[in-house]
Amino acid sequence: MPDSQMARVLPSSLSKTVWTMLLPWLDDYRSGPPILSSDELIPNAWLDSSPAKNLNEANFRRFCELVAARHLKDRADVTLADDFPTLPTTSPVAALDLDVRSAKALHDNGFTTCEDALAQSATSLLSLPRIGRATVIDLLTAFVAEATHSRHCGGHSDTRVLADPGLLDFISSIDARDRVILDDRIFAVHPRTQTELAKKLGLSRERVNQLDRDLRVQLSEMISGSVDLRRLLAETVAVADPVADSARVAQILPLFATTIPALGVSVGQILITGSDELDRVDEWIISRSPVQIADHVGRILDANTGDEALVPLSAVATGLKMPAPEAARWLGRGGFTVLEDQVINGPTTTGDLICAVLSIAGTPCTFDEIVTGLAGEPRSRSSVRNALVTDDRIVKTDRTTYGLRRWGGQQYLPVHRQIGHLLDAAGGRIDIADLISQISEKYDVTESSIRAYAGAGEFVTREDVVTRRSETYVHRKSPAKTRFLYRDGATIRWATTIGAAHLKGSAFNIPSALAGLIGVGPGNPVQLPSRLGPQSLIWVSVQARVGTIKRFVEDLGLEPGDPIFLEFSPTGFDVKRLVPRPGSDPIDQIFSLIGQGSEHVDNQHALCTAVAAALFLPEDADADTVVATLRHRKELELAELVSTALTTP
Repeated sequence: MPDSQMARVLPSSLSKTVWTMLLPWLDDYRSGPPILSSDELIPNAWLDSSPAKNLNEANFRRFCELVAARHLKDRADVTLADDFPTLPTTSPVAALDLDVRSAKALHDNGFTTCEDALAQSATSLLSLPRIGRATVIDLLTAFVAEATHSRHCGGHSDTRVLADPGLLDFISSIDARDRVILDDRIFAVHPRTQTELAKKLGLSRERVNQLDRDLRVQLSEMISGSVDLRRLLAETVAVADPVADSARVAQILPLFATTIPALGVSVGQILITGSDELDRVDEWIISRSPVQIADHVGRILDANTGDEALVPLSAVATGLKMPAPEAARWLGRGGFTVLEDQVINGPTTTGDLICAVLSIAGTPCTFDEIVTGLAGEPRSRSSVRNALVTDDRIVKTDRTTYGLRRWGGQQYLPVHRQIGHLLDAAGGRIDIADLISQISEKYDVTESSIRAYAGAGEFVTREDVVTRRSETYVHRKSPAKTRFLYRDGATIRWATTIGAAHLKGSAFNIPSALAGLIGVGPGNPVQLPSRLGPQSLIWVSVQARVGTIKRFVEDLGLEPGDPIFLEFSPTGFDVKRLVPRPGSDPIDQIFSLIGQGSEHVDNQHALCTAVAAALFLPEDADADTVVATLRHRKELELAELVSTALTTP
């Protein structure tokens, strides 16, 4: 038998289009009765599959015969063209794999092409001379076999579609008004409203709506009346099930992207506009609703989710029947995060992203390696640092590396805590050389860092022996030399500005002199009352830190860059806005910057005394000393204001 002959032997390429698109009448059998076997557990479950999935050398011929028999039994009066819409009508009957007697009977009755036979029903065929039940079954079996072939439209079908009588009739029937509606609304990427078109065309909105509806009906009827368009529609639905990049659809089905010159749109646009089976969303062709596709993606993700909510991209690509890069772009469009070859199925806080990067790496990573792994995700370096510290799922595995807590293993401790543990284990005294050896063998910490920590804060090194500090810790800097630190009787204020740490609720450093004034030191945390609950202050390594003040930030409605005072008084702790007064009297400006009222200052001597006291200077300090102190503290604006106020008569 020639290669071009249609046969009931297994075709070299079976269609991947679902059965109900190839043979629409099969859709009536979803609830039964069973077509292939009376003992099917789920009647006709194969209808949602395709020839490529169901058929093989062993079952092909029998399958075609059973489907043909069911058609003859239930649909004898239906015109065959309606039930076999994808068959090539111009193919000769002689090319069908028919019994010799069947072929002769059809020939004798004047059937030369498939179109001649498709114009009949089984009943009308049976009424013709020398055509009996066996011939009709033989013909129907050949038609079912032909429907299973994979034929991507192209080549001569392009010419046929462009010369299709239905298309030509449509083109010749539309006038200038119809073209405006087609171009500006029906085929437009960004359609105009009916109201806009009514104004442009000088018509009522109701008339535009009627014309729009009529044109869409004509497009639908054009597709229904064209075998080539129906076949292309079925094959497009198969490729875009549930979604496909339009470029891939055009590559597989060139006819889809072929332009119809008289309309200025592609054949694919005709199918999308004139059918309910397809739609276009940006550069994507979809054969299901966006909600249905989202549900489908969700089921794929949930079925394949592993540690850290990661899903292999390959699993999603397989479930969507598309290449992995295409699947990644579709997922990204839907708001999912794709890192390397994994998809995160769930929320993507900075902590979630870091955990995903670590899980993908499978080994501890440095900060820079984590940031690199987050390429494409808009996360600042500071937010990454914050998550590394605050997320309980992440642990420090060495001085510069981080891992997942679920991996187990020994966690890295800050150097000062390592020193404390080793000191306790050694009975309170340890040789500096032994300390350096034990820490550096386990972690990537330099000798100079260990020596620095062993001689600061709560530890002291004397004669190469490290012990805990027994004497009172002396803070490094005096209050008078500390920038933006002011005294107001028994109240201490430190001026600063709202930054990322305050907004996120992180702890932050305070000056050593302030720590000394409020009693915070190594091994001596402090908790103060406040109007919004207790406020903690702690000593970490070699630095004093204030616990979160986020509740004050929210209470005051503070924004990044807003100036504030941290206020420490005999009654407790508070955060207050610093309200500068630019352009006002210099004395008012001075006292607004140090957080005090100016009502008690009525001469230059009183001003000098008040500012000196605020700077922790003796009350009898002269003007030169006050101004010099401010300049030494690099508070140049305040120094200029004080100098002007003390020298102006």
